Amino acid sequence: MGLGGWVYDFYVDSYEKLEKMCKEIPPFVKSLGLPFYYNRYSSGPNTSGPHFMRFGVLSEEESPDAPRLKELFEKLKTVLDRAEKEFGAEVKLSEPDFRNIDGALVDQIKMESTKVALGFKGKPTIPQIYLFIHFLMNQLGYQYKEELQVYSKLVENIAKNMGLKAKIEFEEMKDEGES
Repeated sequence: MGLGGWVYDFYVDSYEKLEKMCKEIPPFVKSLGLPFYYNRYSSGPNTSGPHFMRFGVLSEEESPDAPRLKELFEKLKTVLDRAEKEFGAEVKLSEPDFRNIDGALVDQIKMESTKVALGFKGKPTIPQIYLFIHFLMNQLGYQYKEELQVYSKLVENIAKNMGLKAKIEFEEMKDEGES
């Protein structure tokens, strides 16, 4: 059967509801023992939207049996009900992202990042998140040049998502003794 699961978008009518939903739904889902990820999508607090949370539940088993899938779906239904009742969310079925990026599926990467994000107590500051990314890359064996490549790709991707164009190029620094 392979990897399978369900992905939904929870649309709400304000940024404030999205923030509250993103703070309350993930710990609730974690308490249910569901293998999940979430991402938030919004243009910010003073915009008309759309504001939504993409929420995915994926089986981490290669070939889950029917009782396991039924158990996952029953727990998923409690999450869908809570999003609708507590946050007034419009719940829409979405699509899993099974693109393969260098041997890992995008939704599997999202699940790993969700596990890390839930380990933080609150929202890290920008200096804290920078250090976290920097130390993580160091621990995974990346060199400074590779780290710069990652930051460059991040800038380009974020700019693209904002409708901007950005390209970062680096020049080697000359030693002070060179002319």
